[in-house]
Amino acid sequence: MKHFLFALLISSTIPFGAAAQSSGTSTKSEFLDEDFCPLPSADGAVYRRETAQTDRQAGVVHDYFLSGKPAQSITYENLRKHTATGVAERWYENGQLRLHREYAKDHSTSELRTYYASGQLKRREQYDHGKRTTGECFSPDGAPVAFYEFDVLPVYSEGAGGVGDIVGAVQRSFRYPVEALRTHTTGRVLVAFKVTKTGEVTDIHIEQPLSAVVDAEAIRSVQQLGHFTPGRQDGEPVGVRFTVPLTLAMR
Repeated sequence: MKHFLFALLISSTIPFGAAAQSSGTSTKSEFLDEDFCPLPSADGAVYRRETAQTDRQAGVVHDYFLSGKPAQSITYENLRKHTATGVAERWYENGQLRLHREYAKDHSTSELRTYYASGQLKRREQYDHGKRTTGECFSPDGAPVAFYEFDVLPVYSEGAGGVGDIVGAVQRSFRYPVEALRTHTTGRVLVAFKVTKTGEVTDIHIEQPLSAVVDAEAIRSVQQLGHFTPGRQDGEPVGVRFTVPLTLAMR
């Protein structure tokens, strides 16, 4: 009898990459798409990332426009776990500050501010120990507008559109490969994908393989996912990365 265990891990809508795991100071360079997702080469890149690992865990990530101008910067106390600490900032290519956010052990603390390219304040939130205490949003002319959440995850086209509906759709599509059954293949495969700012599923790939046939079936199952209402960040559509850990067990 076969059993499947599914869970869904949702990455940040503005991801920052991790550096190598060696000790001492080291630097890793890579190219990113418009949603700050790593690319295999410079083709189609919008940003360039430099990750400086300062010890076995900590490091600083700097992203640049291809023009060389700063795009965003954040410090991690643990690069592998993406545990942010201190100040994270993001800029428009014209040099105007776009976002200022303060972290303590990956929780927002103190203040979050965002700005329009003109320099007009767009959002101001106050935090205490990771919990928002106040929040304000403004139009481009500075007039107050109804508050809206900074991060809004994509909504799937089935059911209520939440995590459980995505998991259910992948689970219904997955078929335990005959070869994997014959060889009693068990374990976990991690399949990742991206929901674009138009709600399409793309960039499906295996992050942790199990076997060729299981990996192929995991990819096929994700390919069957329908349309999403795109995620939003600070009111604007953004691409969001997902990772589905699929565990196969037999008894």
